[in-house]
Amino acid sequence: MKPGPVIVVLALAAGLGAAAPTPKGVAPAPGASSLAALPPSPLATKMKQIHTTLEEVFKARDPSSPLPDLRQNPFRFPGVPVASAQGQAGTTGGRAAQPPEGEAARLRRLASSLSFGLVESRGQQLVSVGSSSYREGEMLRVTDPVTSAQVLLRIRKIDGKNVTFGLGSSEFTVAK
Repeated sequence: MKPGPVIVVLALAAGLGAAAPTPKGVAPAPGASSLAALPPSPLATKMKQIHTTLEEVFKARDPSSPLPDLRQNPFRFPGVPVASAQGQAGTTGGRAAQPPEGEAARLRRLASSLSFGLVESRGQQLVSVGSSSYREGEMLRVTDPVTSAQVLLRIRKIDGKNVTFGLGSSEFTVAK
């Protein structure tokens, strides 16, 4: 059975009447809770602290100075003309910008960071990286921590305690 619209309206009116604040001069019934009697929430207290801090910070701002142009590069030195600020984009911390990393440098960095062991199985030497073993000529998949890209290193030669890795036309030997 569906409640009639009159019953729904009466229920809503009764609910709204129950939530109405108590008039001035009338004390709430004993045991009744009031929102005003509750302590302020920690979030409201924290927001008041933040607003107070922001007001203190921005109170010292010179209102006559123009607002910064947000279309400009925010990572430039103040007072430096825009033309020379473009030249600063290539520098990092006062040093000249580094040229892109070459194949040989990347191979040296990746091969030096590998943790591997040498294993002999059936008279053949293997390179053990993680839970996998590799023979001469096989490819080893390495994740480059700088670019998060997968790089394939070829194991060119295993010689005693030395392993020669290759990347493209570059070679790098690591001693165990």
